[in-house]
This record gives sequence, structure tokens and C-alpha cells, in this order.
Amino acid sequence: MAVGATGATDVTGFGLLGHLGRAMAESSVDGVVEVSMVPLLPGTRELAESGAMPGGSRRNLAWAEDLLARGTGPG
Repeated sequence: MAVGATGATDVTGFGLLGHLGRAMAESSVDGVVEVSMVPLLPGTRELAESGAMPGGSRRNLAWAEDLLARGTGPG
């Protein structure tokens, strides 16, 4: 709450991007995800880089892809 959060969600079902995209759409706001700041469980990056990714993650990305604009950040 120190940063003024007014909501929270469990990201295991639709993933971070799915929940964030939905919350932003419902609130009529945009947002930026600083990928380097997203905490990962130990070994997660290595698993993803080796190609080991759950089917649900691939489906979530496909679902959320229209909500995403990839770029280099603000500015």
C-alpha cells in the first residue's frame, strides 16, 4: 500500500499480462511493464530459455497479444 495500490489479483490463471490487460481495459488506462523488474522464481528464466513453457502460458500470451504494444518504454 506504500505505493498507493488499490487492487490485487492472483496471476496464476490468466497470467500477469492477462490480468493486467483486463484491469487496464476496465479502467481505461495504459501501463508499462518493466520486464526486468518482474520477480521470477529461481530457475524460471532458464526453463523458459530452454523452451520449457507450459501450454497455458502460450495460450495466455496468444489471448493477451492484442492488448500488448511492444516497445522500448516511455519516451
